[in-house]
Amino acid sequence: PHTGVYLFLEPNECRSDSGSGMRVVRVGIGGTGKTPLMGRLQLHKSSNIRGSSFRRAIHEALESRDGVEGGRKERVNIVVRAMPFLWLEVDRSDLKYIERNCIALLSNYGKPTLVPQSPNWLGLHSPNGKIRRSGLWNSDDVENSYDPHFLDKLEELVKKMCRSQV
Repeated sequence: PHTGVYLFLEPNECRSDSGSGMRVVRVGIGGTGKTPLMGRLQLHKSSNIRGSSFRRAIHEALESRDGVEGGRKERVNIVVRAMPFLWLEVDRSDLKYIERNCIALLSNYGKPTLVPQSPNWLGLHSPNGKIRRSGLWNSDDVENSYDPHFLDKLEELVKKMCRSQV
């Protein structure tokens, strides 16, 4: 797809209170400009830190935790490439709405924790307080509340993806 929302999961971050499996740690979109969704994902998986705020945040957390050498590009690659991701095809007109509400739903920033981050989560070493407190590698929209109607739209998108997989 050209446009969509992606969700990165982290292998060592497990859901406990709200189900099982890996916890979502990053939400983003692709296809808003010249870079299609898969191109945006490729930037995260293989670029330098200037091409991706996600990679830059991981770099900063590694530096904070391990010192100056901790955030080297190879270390960032290891962390990001170990993260599987899911994506949903989303019309361009709905991209920001879906992204903003996914982040708000999953964020622990200033609200009761839905899915807690583990005590070993790398993001706890981030110099960015929003990352540390939200449990997500996102800064924008982490303090917001989600629109309950968004869940209906999200369900519709998931069903559409499931039908296209058959």
